[in-house]
Amino acid sequence: AACRVSGRARPDATTTDLDQTLGLAVRAADAGVPLLALTDGPLSPLVPLAEATLFLREAEHAGVRSLSASMCLAVSLIVAAGARLAEGTAPA
Repeated sequence: AACRVSGRARPDATTTDLDQTLGLAVRAADAGVPLLALTDGPLSPLVPLAEATLFLREAEHAGVRSLSASMCLAVSLIVAAGARLAEGTAPA
């Protein structure tokens, strides 16, 4: 089943996926954990919860979204954070 975010149908995510993601983000923000949101637009419900937001658009072919851009960005951020931790230059 498709769900709606920011007034658009999202055929690639179920209501449960969105509820779980948003629920975890709310719990983390309430606990004082700084959040980085990766989303496709400023109307995402994650934006007000995040300390920083990166916007990206996925390629869409025949109505199916590719997750290449978001996965590439997420892996790049993880590798960069790991490198900073290994160098001892990551913020405490």
